[in-house]
Amino acid sequence: MKTIELYRQLDINILELCEELSLKDLHTETLEGESFASNLINVTSKKTKRKELFDLKFYDNLCYISRDLKYCTAQLFILKPFVNNPLQEGGAYFKTPFDARYMMHANLAYQLTYNYFDQIGDLLDVFFETGLNGNIYFSRVINNFPATYKDTEEYRWYTELIKSDLKHIVLTRDEIVHNYHLETELFYTVMGTRIDQRQIVESTKTKLNYPLFFQKQLENCIEALIKAINLIDRLPDKEMATTNSSLV
Repeated sequence: MKTIELYRQLDINILELCEELSLKDLHTETLEGESFASNLINVTSKKTKRKELFDLKFYDNLCYISRDLKYCTAQLFILKPFVNNPLQEGGAYFKTPFDARYMMHANLAYQLTYNYFDQIGDLLDVFFETGLNGNIYFSRVINNFPATYKDTEEYRWYTELIKSDLKHIVLTRDEIVHNYHLETELFYTVMGTRIDQRQIVESTKTKLNYPLFFQKQLENCIEALIKAINLIDRLPDKEMATTNSSLV
C-alpha cells in the first residue's frame, strides 16, 4: 500500500473514532439550530468594536484550532492502551514509538488549548474595556474585566474554569514551550524518583488521563465561545450606544 493510502486510511479511522467518542469541534456543532459563525457574526455586527476584528477570519481560526485539538485527542485515545506505565514496569520508562507519539499529541493538545483560550481573550478584549495594551492573555482579560459584567453567569464560568483547568494548562504549556516537553519531564521524573512511589503514581495518573482531560477541553472550548457570544450580546447595540452618548 502506498504511503498516502496508508495515511488516508489512518485519517478515516481517526475521524470514525471522533464520531464514536462524540468528540466535538466548532465546525460540527450548532447553537440554537444555526452555525457558530452565524451566531457570532449576528451578535458582533451589532456591537461597537474597540479594536479591529475580522469576524469571519477570527471564527475560522477558532474552528481550525478546535478541529486540530479534536484530532490530537482522538489519537490520544488510540495510543493510550500502548503507552509506557511505570507502575506496571517496575518503575522503569521503556520508551516505544507509541509512547512517543502519545506524548507528542499531548504536547500539541496543551498548546492548542492555550491558543484557543488566548483567542477568546482577544475576542472579549475587542468589545470590553479592559485597559490592557500589548500582549493580551485570557486570564488578564478576565482579571481586568469591567465590574458591570463580573456578576454575570458567563463571567463566573470563566473564573471557575481558570481555577479548575486553565491555570494548569497555562503552566504546563509554558513549561513545554520554554523548558521541557512532557516526555522529557516525565522520563526524568520517573527515573529520578524511583523510590518515591507517590510521585510516580501521580505522574502516571496525569499521563493516562490525557484523553479524557482533552475531551473535556473540547467541550470547554465550545462552551467558552457560547459564553463569549452571550457576554458580548449583553453590551448595548451600536445605535443604542450612540443615542446614549448623545444624551450626555
